[in-house]
Amino acid sequence: MKKVLLSVVVVLILLPLAVIHASAATNVQVNATSLNLREKPSTSSRIIANVPNGTVLQAISTTGDWDKISYKGQTVYASDQYLKLYITKYKVNATSLNIRETPSTSARILGSYAKGAIISTHGQTGDWKIVTYNGRDAYVSKDYLIAVTASNTTAKPLTTGDVIVLDPGHGGSDPGAAGYGLYEKNITLDIAKRAKTKLEANGAKVYLTRSTDVYVSPDARAAYSHKVGADIFVSIHNNSYTSSSANGLDTYYNGSRDEDDNRINPYPAKSKELATFIQSSTYSATRLKNNGVKSESFIVLRKNTVPSVLVEVGFLSNSYDASLLKTSSFRDKSALGITNGIVSYFKKY
Repeated sequence: MKKVLLSVVVVLILLPLAVIHASAATNVQVNATSLNLREKPSTSSRIIANVPNGTVLQAISTTGDWDKISYKGQTVYASDQYLKLYITKYKVNATSLNIRETPSTSARILGSYAKGAIISTHGQTGDWKIVTYNGRDAYVSKDYLIAVTASNTTAKPLTTGDVIVLDPGHGGSDPGAAGYGLYEKNITLDIAKRAKTKLEANGAKVYLTRSTDVYVSPDARAAYSHKVGADIFVSIHNNSYTSSSANGLDTYYNGSRDEDDNRINPYPAKSKELATFIQSSTYSATRLKNNGVKSESFIVLRKNTVPSVLVEVGFLSNSYDASLLKTSSFRDKSALGITNGIVSYFKKY
């Protein structure tokens, strides 16, 4: 799809490693039998240490496919293929906790958490915890957080009462974006089918707007949510742009009325939350460039009857993104990210 760029027991969750900011120490955990820590970011570089599965490390920054690690007073490198984010949950212990753009009380306020909110953090810099907000890193003061005990984090499982529509973009006579021998209609269908399998394994009832290579109009896709009694609608696409340098991941919701028909999705706030969950988890799963959550008036969003989002997984006009999308393993990561975002949404609603 063409789109312009634009002392308590602490509960821990593992997600694939996201992009790390050099100014912060991000907690990561070894996700392999063992992992070599090397002097330089190369498999031919000298091995400084070998650490076992489950070891928690502090990552400083990312260089290509390597993460710079602070280890016992040394700077070493580890392949990010074998590392995952180490997430810690906290409860907000203030009337309102500001979410800031940078780790400073003078930084711009992006939003806030209410008292009692359970939040996930994935690192710390000074007295600030790192959180994901609107798909990007943000910061909250650790002074107003208390660790969450296991008894307070019972998650709502998905059930067959949770009805989800997955919408593989394009199809049939409409191939969508194309590049490097790939067609969007084929990739979106593959990712959607994988996500369907994963969501059903979590207990949900899942419908596809198409399960074969056929054309379905945008209006028919939007109307399908009402037809099957869906709770949410997730449209899956790949992006494209005139410049081959454009790349990454975007997720859209409909937050304003369309200038032509004056329509707007009836659930803009919930749609934005769903978009934020999916952007964050898919970003973590795929390591694609994070282009953030945005508002658009696509027909499948504004004419829908339930919270709805459209996720653009990579650019077929970009050689790197296309090389990833060619592989079944990356498509599976994309499906996992979408699934995790949906599960997070249903845990809240």
